[in-house]
Amino acid sequence: MTIDLSATYTAPLIPDEPPRTFSTQVRERTTRDGERLITVRGLIPLLADRIDAITDQGDRTHALNALHGAVIVISDRYDAEWDDAPEAREGGRLRTTYRGGAAGITVHDVLVLAAALRTQLTA
Repeated sequence: MTIDLSATYTAPLIPDEPPRTFSTQVRERTTRDGERLITVRGLIPLLADRIDAITDQGDRTHALNALHGAVIVISDRYDAEWDDAPEAREGGRLRTTYRGGAAGITVHDVLVLAAALRTQLTA
């Protein structure tokens, strides 16, 4: 399965306001100490199927707002400080700023997406 990183999603963040178009941005950098980081912003288009499955408009709007600023970070380094963090897996190699709260979209769902992105982006 290939994730379409050029996909967009259009919806209002606030009811009765004009819709906005959301897109995904992927950035890669290497820190001074050699850690390779891939940062993925704009998760909304990547979770469009889950967002569309939310039938209540208020819950869908809440999901959009909860995901709007969320970020995925993919690292090539293990960091024991992330071992017990609910928003990370594999010692911080996969992590997110998303804390949950959106109907039908869990932190686990976002971390599954992070794993799929890592597979695609590091191939």
